[in-house]
Amino acid sequence: MATNTRKVSKNTRVSDLITVEDIQKWEPDVPVIIDAGTGVGKSYFIKNTLYDIAKEEGQKILFLIHRRKCVDQFIMEIEADGKDDVIDIVTYQKFSMHKSRYNDFGEEDFFNPYDYGYIVSDEYHYFTEDASFNDTTDVAYEMIMECPTAVKIFMSATGENIESYMRDYLTDNAQKLSIREGIKPLKYKIPTNWSFINQLYFFYREDAFKRKAEEVICKGTKAIFFIESAKKAYELYKQFEDNAIFCCSDSNKDYAKYMDKEKLNQMLENERFEENLLITTACLDAGVNIKDKDVKEVMIDIRDLGSLIQCMGRRRIGRRKDNGAYSEKIDVYVRARTNEQLGGMITQIKKNIAPAQFLDFNGEDEFYREYPRFNANVDKSGIIYTDKKDNCLKVNELMLKKKESDIELYNKMINLSDYGYCSYLADKFERTHKYDRFGNIIKWKYEIYEPEYIDVMVTLNRYASDKTEFCDKSQKDKLVQELSLRKNGRVVKTAKTINEKLETMGIPFKIEETKTNRKVNGEKKAKQMRVWKIIPTK
Repeated sequence: MATNTRKVSKNTRVSDLITVEDIQKWEPDVPVIIDAGTGVGKSYFIKNTLYDIAKEEGQKILFLIHRRKCVDQFIMEIEADGKDDVIDIVTYQKFSMHKSRYNDFGEEDFFNPYDYGYIVSDEYHYFTEDASFNDTTDVAYEMIMECPTAVKIFMSATGENIESYMRDYLTDNAQKLSIREGIKPLKYKIPTNWSFINQLYFFYREDAFKRKAEEVICKGTKAIFFIESAKKAYELYKQFEDNAIFCCSDSNKDYAKYMDKEKLNQMLENERFEENLLITTACLDAGVNIKDKDVKEVMIDIRDLGSLIQCMGRRRIGRRKDNGAYSEKIDVYVRARTNEQLGGMITQIKKNIAPAQFLDFNGEDEFYREYPRFNANVDKSGIIYTDKKDNCLKVNELMLKKKESDIELYNKMINLSDYGYCSYLADKFERTHKYDRFGNIIKWKYEIYEPEYIDVMVTLNRYASDKTEFCDKSQKDKLVQELSLRKNGRVVKTAKTINEKLETMGIPFKIEETKTNRKVNGEKKAKQMRVWKIIPTK
């Protein structure tokens, strides 16, 4: 892959990195990748620099977005700036329709890629990330890649999976695409600046959302909660509906009816909300901007890593004009997964993709001998589908790529540490600060947010202040019961395992265990025992 070698920093803007001269050299055969995080002007670049060039050339820009609410917000911006004469905005889903459809205004609405000089795929991780639940992402991808007349621009902060797939796709389909062999995407990269994170927390218990909601309302601040399940998001909203606004996908048949459309439209237009809590699913994971300084915290329970990172970027942070650094920071809370949970996820994915891998390797005849009762119409994985044109089974390669990448990622997490998920994300967000002599990370900087955190702190602080000693088994058992710290669902009982849990939770106390000889219960002879004492670690 050809990568732009121009010097950049974490505070570089896309319009600084990509010049007019660069754009004029772009060719339809060579995909352009803009790898950059939120808030560095990717959309601004399209709506201004690229707009000016396209208008001068007499070309149009097709701007593809993967969430309906993002489309609504972008359309308002484009129309307000008077730039809808050149830029058309549409979802990937509508773009990929083979037959004409009607838009909200009743006009025939079919987006032909040949009508555009530039096709911009915003948040192009959509092709693989949404493939985990949308079995037609490959349709839009192939329509874009097979268009020989448009310059193709792909933008995302989390496009690693599709980027890898794209390289292989260009190599394997050079003849089909009528392009010269050996073409690689042209990549412009701005490293992500994670310094907007004030403190990174992980949590395991579902009631952590309820606890945090109570804290936010009590303090009179604001927070955004991203919850994967619309059912769980709505149930939480019902507990705090006087102080919250609820959002999910418009296509959700069970819960879309509970959204206050007027409030949500005001939020999109004003880029802020008046309530203490915005409780939403991943339907707002990209494109939507919340520029509300009262939003101090973002709490996320989203399994997919790419979507999780996108959720963090919805709270847009202001930057200083003198050096581009962030002018404020927020606390981020992420629902963690244990190594055991990651292992279970790997097992389930392997089971789901096994038929698709078999079909890819052996062909349809062998496949039906191995899976004689297979029915693509009821296949829950959605990876295998029936191609009506050729009347044969085919594999959604983008979806398969996503699943295989997830296995690789989860294994990587498990191999990092006993808390692999937390360690991986802490490293990803540059929260590492201790290394061994070989350069391997041995200390990650994060804290565990749990509802019982305060109770544990108070208990340990009391015993440390009183210099209480725990000598016999009954005294230690009482302490273990008071703390009730758990690992993998089981109460931890030894000084070592309790200390490991306290360190992971970020609690600044530990058990000091010493050997001593003492007389117990009036015995004449001293007996050796292990004594516990609570001491501060900071």
